Amino acid sequence: VRNVLLGYAAGDSLTDADFNVGVGYGALAADTLGSGSVAIGDFTLVNQNFTSATTTYNTAVGYSAGAAVTTGVQNTLIGGLAGDAITTGANNVALGQAALGTNTTGSRSTAIGTGALAAHNVTDSSNTYNTAVGHTAGTSVTTGTQNTLIGGLAGDAITTGSLNTALGYNSLGANTTASHVTAVGNAALTANTTGTRNTAVGSEAADAINTGQDNTAIGSLALSADTKGNYSTAIGRG
Repeated sequence: VRNVLLGYAAGDSLTDADFNVGVGYGALAADTLGSGSVAIGDFTLVNQNFTSATTTYNTAVGYSAGAAVTTGVQNTLIGGLAGDAITTGANNVALGQAALGTNTTGSRSTAIGTGALAAHNVTDSSNTYNTAVGHTAGTSVTTGTQNTLIGGLAGDAITTGSLNTALGYNSLGANTTASHVTAVGNAALTANTTGTRNTAVGSEAADAINTGQDNTAIGSLALSADTKGNYSTAIGRG
């Protein structure tokens, strides 16, 4: 009851399901017993199908948003192709074109911005807890987990690195596999590639370090000339 369905094949398999909205060609077309879903756009939630009564709380808005979801629940996917590969992943938020566009089974990630976490995909149903906010923030993350990346291009080269924090435009922008790195400020640690346990706070702080590790730089341009040094501490402007 109280289903709103508009478009060719929209919600046409629903049998005993309630409070769904399906608008667009094929929107919510396969589901039989899922309730409480919102699918707006062609092919949104087109493969979702619950064979037992389930309140899903999935929301997909945009062309093919959430198109591969089968039994994942509590996903919010807004934007063309947003979260379009998710199958059983749950509690994900994707806002922006192609945001979280490769993830299949990972849960509890948040991607806000065009291309944010676009390559992220774990091969199990683990809770990944990645958060990426900004244009292509964390766009290369594949199996890395528990990263917090905020700012345009923040952490956009990270692939398997985990437990990193980047706050600021292009902060931690070259990091690929390093973990336990914290960069706060415009272009902070922007050249860091594999150096672990580095901390930089300030605009362009430690911006030349690439493979060095266990360094701490606090202040604009602090430790900006070092590239491979280890265990250094610099406090104050460059």
